[in-house]
Amino acid sequence: MQPWRDYFYSSKTVKSITLLCCMSASLVAFTLFANPHDKEGNPHTTDPITFIVGVEDIDYYPYYAFVDSPHNNGFLRTILEQFGKAHHYQFEFIPLPVKRFDHWYEESKIDFRLPDNPLWHGREQQSLIYSAPILTLSTGTVVPKIAQYRPLREFGVIGTITGFVASPHWADMSASNELEIVNDVTVRSLVRLLYEGVIEGIDIDLYTSRYYAREMGFDESQIVYAAHVPSLEVQYYLSTIKHNHVIEEFNQYLNEHQSEIADIISNARKE
Repeated sequence: MQPWRDYFYSSKTVKSITLLCCMSASLVAFTLFANPHDKEGNPHTTDPITFIVGVEDIDYYPYYAFVDSPHNNGFLRTILEQFGKAHHYQFEFIPLPVKRFDHWYEESKIDFRLPDNPLWHGREQQSLIYSAPILTLSTGTVVPKIAQYRPLREFGVIGTITGFVASPHWADMSASNELEIVNDVTVRSLVRLLYEGVIEGIDIDLYTSRYYAREMGFDESQIVYAAHVPSLEVQYYLSTIKHNHVIEEFNQYLNEHQSEIADIISNARKE
């Protein structure tokens, strides 16, 4: 039989251990609440912060494709989601009509627009906050290889995506009735029209047109940029109205991960 004295000290020991455990648990809880980030700067939370991103309802791979490309939505999404993982953000992408581009923020209650560019619209420009450029691409007029050296003024029919603004040289020729501009809602249709000879060129990115040419079984090497038609540099940005702190974090991410982002873009263009 255990002596009463031994029982007394054993009970005190159990109570001390219990108290110590409670104090330790309280200390851990205090630490978590006092410092809501882990050692890598990520929040101690189960659910990430979710943002809604408006994207164009047009497939323009390898840059973006949210309409008819369920398995790969382009590298802009990849870059944004990699940034999100680093900051415990989650992004939901909603395809929206290009013709309503200037009204997305007020009509669709989105948090961000991707891609965006200050030159694409006017009246909202003052209220929007833009990131640093995610990438700069050079666009031109894609033509059959046999027409690579055709002079600018000899073009009569050019294709462009519905909702996109034609390049200045084509817009000027169209305004003076020197050129017909054919619009279509998909890059696939425009590429097919080019190979069939219905249009003489497409005002578009070469990587994009070659991707859809290959997808449809055409020889992608047979289309090139027109040598005597001006090319334009276009920059893609992320924009917002109210999430300035996220834009600042995204700019820092772009600056610190330049090599990684360059690899993502390069690999996507090779597909």
